[in-house]
Amino acid sequence: MVLINMGMKLINFKMYYKDDREWADKLNPLIKKIIKENLGNKLKKTIEIRDATEKEEKEEATDMVITADGKDFRMAVRTRRTYESRDFGDITIRSSRTSGAITELKKIKEGKVSYYFYCWGKNGIENLEWLIVDIKKMNYWALFLERKEIPNKDDATFFISVPILDIKHYGCVVASNLLN
Repeated sequence: MVLINMGMKLINFKMYYKDDREWADKLNPLIKKIIKENLGNKLKKTIEIRDATEKEEKEEATDMVITADGKDFRMAVRTRRTYESRDFGDITIRSSRTSGAITELKKIKEGKVSYYFYCWGKNGIENLEWLIVDIKKMNYWALFLERKEIPNKDDATFFISVPILDIKHYGCVVASNLLN
């Protein structure tokens, strides 16, 4: 267990990670189904999906590898818990850590992933809201630049927020159940 004293706040990072990971892993079969149906239709190809290796996950911000006609596409997958009283109009990406470790944003800016599946678990799996984003288009339109870093609840990581309306305006949404 890793407990870090952040002023008056003790943070148990392993518990946060374990709880979040277990919750996200429950969504994996549904996420793969959504990706196959929607990205496959968009690419007009049959796709296969495999989970990323530990190396791909750590070094390339890749959670799944999509194969279409023998070509691999890397996809980052992020799940975000929501509650009835909160409605998010953005996607968030970890941008820095006080430890100096490389974050998803740097890997995404370097073009290591092609697509981003972002979802919100509203009241559990049955009400999942999601979108698939074309990361190459977001990089082209510089949608990651000039964003204010926001501290996370752990005070050890920071993230940026990109409004969904900006992502939609620049044609970066591949598919979604939010914007129909």
